[in-house]
Amino acid sequence: MQGKPTANPPRRAQLMLDTTAQPSIGNNAVAGIAAASPQDENIGLPTLVPDALPNDKIPRTKMLSPLLVTCETWTNSKPNDLYSLMYGETELDSFELPSSPPYPPTIELHVPVAFMAAIAEGTVQTVPLRMQIETLLGIKYYYKFVSPIFDKQPPGGDLPPAIDFDEDIDNNGLTLAKLLGQLGGVLEGTIPSYEFQEKGDTINLFMKLRSDGIQIDAGTVVTTSKSGGTKVTYDRTVLEKVDGAGIVDFYYAATDDVGNQHGPAPGTPVNMLIRDAPETIPAPLIPRFDPEEDKLITDLDARPAMVIQIPRYTPTPKEGDYFIVSVGDQSVVTSPLKASDIDNDPLLELGFPYTLLFPSTNDGSPPAPIFTADVRYQVMRSGLSSPSEIKPVDFDLSLPGNPDPNPDPLPNPDPGLPANPNENLQRPTLRGESGADNDLPADDAEKDATGIVPWFDLSATPVAAFKEDDVIQLYIDAKEGGAVGAAYKVTGDDVTKAADLEITVQSADLQSHSGAHQFYYGATRKLESGEDIPAFSPSRAITIKTAGELPGGGTLYAATFVNAAGRRAYGINIDDARNGTLVRIRLDQTNVGEGDTITWKFVGTPDFEPPGQPTSASGSHIITKNDLVERDDSSLPKPPAKPITEKRAFVDILLAPGVLLPVNFGHGYFDYTIENQAGTVEAVQDNVLMDVRTGN
Repeated sequence: MQGKPTANPPRRAQLMLDTTAQPSIGNNAVAGIAAASPQDENIGLPTLVPDALPNDKIPRTKMLSPLLVTCETWTNSKPNDLYSLMYGETELDSFELPSSPPYPPTIELHVPVAFMAAIAEGTVQTVPLRMQIETLLGIKYYYKFVSPIFDKQPPGGDLPPAIDFDEDIDNNGLTLAKLLGQLGGVLEGTIPSYEFQEKGDTINLFMKLRSDGIQIDAGTVVTTSKSGGTKVTYDRTVLEKVDGAGIVDFYYAATDDVGNQHGPAPGTPVNMLIRDAPETIPAPLIPRFDPEEDKLITDLDARPAMVIQIPRYTPTPKEGDYFIVSVGDQSVVTSPLKASDIDNDPLLELGFPYTLLFPSTNDGSPPAPIFTADVRYQVMRSGLSSPSEIKPVDFDLSLPGNPDPNPDPLPNPDPGLPANPNENLQRPTLRGESGADNDLPADDAEKDATGIVPWFDLSATPVAAFKEDDVIQLYIDAKEGGAVGAAYKVTGDDVTKAADLEITVQSADLQSHSGAHQFYYGATRKLESGEDIPAFSPSRAITIKTAGELPGGGTLYAATFVNAAGRRAYGINIDDARNGTLVRIRLDQTNVGEGDTITWKFVGTPDFEPPGQPTSASGSHIITKNDLVERDDSSLPKPPAKPITEKRAFVDILLAPGVLLPVNFGHGYFDYTIENQAGTVEAVQDNVLMDVRTGN
């Protein structure tokens, strides 16, 4: 019997929990659930899940509708007791007893479909549940826990293993004669133990002839353990279900006890009739490796890829043949031969990726750059592999910075910059005398700077980028002069210190590279074979500012008191001071423009005291586009002298009467600076006579 009261609203909120965060919990304990209060009692009656399997798992089909959970009605139940199905402290479903007996002998509640759907695919969750009785007075009584297991983990996982056959079957295929004679009438194989395998999984076997693509039922087997492989057999009767000849894929699909099933496992191809299989297959050709002369593959031969050629083999190559090319334990697959390739010799040329050449390491250490590897290939035809002869090849892929993680050239490198830098080298830093990095002010350009070359590379576990006798050369845009500073040879002391290298960059190099540039370095290593192997670092953007870029080219004109006049002296009088006076700063100076900042200061000093008092004023102004519009300038000319009516751009600073009148009789001193991106320059000081006496 099941139902919900209609007169009263539900007493619990709907479940909105992430069940994946809950641990698997036993039948009689609930981890993470609050302890019972003194009023709570355990009844000792079981909570039951009728549809659970003997191993407590819930079939997948039962998760598609509310899952029934039952319990025997407690003999001490009272009217309006609320029976709730609890997950922790969360109510999943509830039923309120009638206001008077009789009561149903069994309480039936349900786990909502939404709750079960919230359990993530690919996981197994043990969900502790129990019945709870809550009286009208709020006293709670609990049944025993039940812990159904919600298994959403398909056997085999995302990529179940393919069926293994004998090596002879893989290499040479299968004929009827071989089946009846050599194999005794039965083709045997093994399904390796797969992820999430359980004893009793049902495995459906299938075959498919590639030419027609029809799936054929090849029987059923059952796993006998959780971890061992499963033997599969195909007798003549089964194999004769394939109506044709060619490549047959043998595969399977496993289903567990609750109905989880993965997609079909990868097919294992078996050629049921082998015709024209390649027999004489010479070793691959490596144009850059000549054991009689070069005897070595170096970085220059291998980056971005090592060229390998596939020679002609017999019988005649066929359109559609393709190749699995291997260097050591790494392999690549080529595209199939075209009709136009068949008469070529060599048949095909490919680039074996640089990053696959290094032997793999299991301890996370950098791959050894010096090694010998077998280079070989397999001819693949109709799914059958025919191996070539082997060519042993010696490698010395030593490179400053160690293996390049991105060996391909840059797509559009700027002229003068490395086309294929080793991205495992750290970028250098250009440090000026002031300590400024990569953005050197004009003062720094007057002195020698330091190029800092990081000692360690950028590997996940950084190691030394250089070895003793490596030669390092700094560059600033090779297209504009190239090398800067002297070439630096790494010493044994450098190796011991393992500290960043510091190389002097002369002031003359800084001066000749004013502006924005790219800064990088090259490192050359001499191999034991005598071959020089260069590597270049990625470049870093730098800016070098020189005096020629400073406002005024390093020298600014003095300001001009606009109203200054006099037969015998340059000065201002009381008429100029009563309403304030203007000081003019000329903008028609080298490297002065919009956005530059003018900072000014005026100091008035009396020549006699009393009655005058020293005064001062200061301020700043950012030059605007309007300031740069040329206007008539009628101020007293200052060097370089120009006619009074000359048009020029300028900024006027108004000095207020309050800073002028207290001077009485003396001098005014006006200083200003202009700051642009290259730095700050102080102008020539302007000195004006002040006679602002009022006569009082």
